[in-house]
Amino acid sequence: HLYSVPYTQKIDEIQSILVRQGSLGVLFIDLSPFSQIERDYGSRAFAKVLTSATELIEQLKGTEVRKEDVLATSENCDDTLLIFVSPRRSGEPAVLSEIQEVAQRIEIHLNRKLARRTYPFVNQRPNVTVGYAFTIKNPLVMPARLVARVINDARDCVHFLDRKSGSAGM
Repeated sequence: HLYSVPYTQKIDEIQSILVRQGSLGVLFIDLSPFSQIERDYGSRAFAKVLTSATELIEQLKGTEVRKEDVLATSENCDDTLLIFVSPRRSGEPAVLSEIQEVAQRIEIHLNRKLARRTYPFVNQRPNVTVGYAFTIKNPLVMPARLVARVINDARDCVHFLDRKSGSAGM
């Protein structure tokens, strides 16, 4: 399953995007609102939710998510999915405004679809937040370090968006 593949196992592919296009965008999909399912119903139920979220993202390949985008989890395979944005079809690097728009569309899609799939487990509508960040290649910083930083920046974006909307979690 995708949700069990940490980005560190795909670091060469991710770094090659950064080096090739001179920049890297990442979407940080925070599924922590569903962690209550694991506590109440066990790890199998929670794994079903993570699998559902992954399947929903896979369904977006070719539309919102490029086929070449790299999908993975955070380092410890928790309740986070990451999408590392590949270059546009024209070969041009992605820009932050595009990444923000895609993050918003994926967030709407996941919140709508996961509500139906998680109904047996939760009574409230889920609130998945999709953060995003962008970094530019810096020859003075190791690519792996830039990847880790952009993930942290996208995580910080999730926290900012949650505070802004006043809806941290469910």
